[in-house]
Amino acid sequence: MSYYHHLIQATLPASYLLDTYTNAKVAFSVRKLSSAYSGNCIKVRRSSDNTEQDIGFVGNVLDTTSLLAFCGAGDGFVTVFYDQSGNALNATQSSSVSQPKIVSSGSVVLSPSTSNPAMHCSVAFHRFEITNFALPANFLQSLVYNRALTNETVGLSGLSSPYPYLVYLSGNDVYINTGSFNLFGASSTGNKIAISYKKSGNNSGIYLNGSQLGSEFNLGVSSGNLSYLFDRAGASGGNYYSECVFWDTDKSADISGININTNTYYGIY
Repeated sequence: MSYYHHLIQATLPASYLLDTYTNAKVAFSVRKLSSAYSGNCIKVRRSSDNTEQDIGFVGNVLDTTSLLAFCGAGDGFVTVFYDQSGNALNATQSSSVSQPKIVSSGSVVLSPSTSNPAMHCSVAFHRFEITNFALPANFLQSLVYNRALTNETVGLSGLSSPYPYLVYLSGNDVYINTGSFNLFGASSTGNKIAISYKKSGNNSGIYLNGSQLGSEFNLGVSSGNLSYLFDRAGASGGNYYSECVFWDTDKSADISGININTNTYYGIY
């Protein structure tokens, strides 16, 4: 079903996530998230000669035709994931060994079980760096990914004490900042839309594929800086990412709408 869903995306009326749910701090995606955004989606380095080129959107989705024409029969690695929020907080990776792959042997990398383009973080430290900003008192993050192995999966994260992770899955645990929350046995592998949030009063929670996991819990005071996008550290491997949007205000009332908008596009659940 997701394959045909993807085929008709370009013909459906645009439903820009950030037009409805405004004021995102950072927004990265293989789809166009805002009608006001006129920039590119990603910058790619091709393996044949290490030349880099910006790749934009066609029909509000990643321009895979231009992407494949640029990369040819080789591989393509993402060096910049452009921020669509309007804040120009682009995610970058200058180290070739840490750049996620978007083209493999002349084919666009797709998230398993869907036909959506995704960035493959196949080894430890495949990630982007972002301009540091402090984890705010209120936030909401929406992350679209596929977790193939039992290693960590994160959206935005930090790498200094107290090591804030916005979605960190290890076994069946989810971590937000320094708190943890058990998934009650829910499968944490496969294609997922994960939403983590914290609102006033220190109430926090997790949604996975449209369903809240248990009840809210008291996380405590937010602390730490966010420095990285996607895999944080350790023995990560096999994770695929298509989207990460972060709001630094209380958007907990919008969780249902954000889930619906995201799943309408990706067709995950």
